[in-house]
Amino acid sequence: MAISYLKNTENLSSNQMENFFSAILSLKSPFHSLLSDMVGREGKPPLCVISDVFFGWAGDVAKSVGTINVAFSTGGAYGTLAYVSLWQNLPHRQAGNSDEFHMPGFPDRCRLHISQLHPNIRNADGTDIWSRFFQTQTSLSMQNSVGWLCNTVEETEAEAVEWLSNYIKLPVWCTGPLLPPAVLKDTGSPGLRITIQRNGKQPGISTETCLEWLQLHSPGSVLYISFGSQNSIGPSQMMELATGLEDSERPFIWVIRPPVGFDRKAEFRPEWLPDGFEERMRSSKQGLLVRNWAPQLEILSHRSTGAFLSHCGWNSVMESSSQGVPIIGWPLGAEQAYNSKMLVEEMGVSVELTRGVESKIEAKEVKEVVETVMDKSGKGGDMMKKAVEIGEQIRAAVREGGDQKGSSLKAVDDLVSTLLSKRQTIG
Repeated sequence: MAISYLKNTENLSSNQMENFFSAILSLKSPFHSLLSDMVGREGKPPLCVISDVFFGWAGDVAKSVGTINVAFSTGGAYGTLAYVSLWQNLPHRQAGNSDEFHMPGFPDRCRLHISQLHPNIRNADGTDIWSRFFQTQTSLSMQNSVGWLCNTVEETEAEAVEWLSNYIKLPVWCTGPLLPPAVLKDTGSPGLRITIQRNGKQPGISTETCLEWLQLHSPGSVLYISFGSQNSIGPSQMMELATGLEDSERPFIWVIRPPVGFDRKAEFRPEWLPDGFEERMRSSKQGLLVRNWAPQLEILSHRSTGAFLSHCGWNSVMESSSQGVPIIGWPLGAEQAYNSKMLVEEMGVSVELTRGVESKIEAKEVKEVVETVMDKSGKGGDMMKKAVEIGEQIRAAVREGGDQKGSSLKAVDDLVSTLLSKRQTIG
């Protein structure tokens, strides 16, 4: 049985988040009743409970009905360790006058800058609602679980998996990527249709229209831009990004939403972009602007796509990496800055354009970074080569043929074996 936290928190204010945390904690009693009813009907408890790492109380509930708990992180090993270590230790508060600090659990070379912290953790002091929730729940997940699952591939994060396992003092099973099988079997297709309709997401363009536009452009020439379903950028940032994209003369697909400070569900206003921008992009076919939501997997798997300007949310990272597409990072929140840091420093498949919604950015910077990454004769080519290698590792992890099994499939086998063994010891 599995439980996880709600992903769609995009419209919750900070005050509402406090109620959200309380709601998560209030699930403990009804979840216990649900498990007890299952045991009563079936005469035995489930093999295990798989709970989000932020549902630490689930381990107590599992134990109370005679089963065991496995914690699950929707992120990668590096980002998960950074998130847990930062909240548990608040190391930036011991950094003195330095803007850089070391994160417990990481080698000393992996240092963070204060600007890479979301304001919620930057301002945390251990007594605030965020600290109390995350510190308690992650500690419970470490104490009351037999191991952690990560949505990643061992070969791509070998060191980080070891660091995470050493920090939590538990085994870590890498069972990713959690992607549709079709996207892991076919890369560079001119028209692969693999998107599953997202809950509550209305497409801003048909898949067919998007693929037809991509077909107009040469292989590896298109930049895809999306900041995820829960994010946008500031008004001045949006204006500079648009100007820089136009100046680069590189073709792009941009998923646009109202900028920060405006209703995300409102109609997009032309005034948020340079005068006449959308019409110029449409007539020249340089840019395709998509409102609300785009078929991301189809775009990333298309042979015309050469790079992804992303907020570095882990799902987007895995989707891009599985297709061998390098990334231009613009992290905005959660663990995204840590993912971006890993992509740049550990994997070499990304450059970071800027971070956050308040940073100052100029069109000239946008143009320079886009040209660097899209030009495959220099640094962009090195990034592409590394991205392709990582894409192959990801696809190989879920490959099965004859006696050969990929590492993620082997991890699932090992997990099941461990669960059966643990259950025997508790009867």
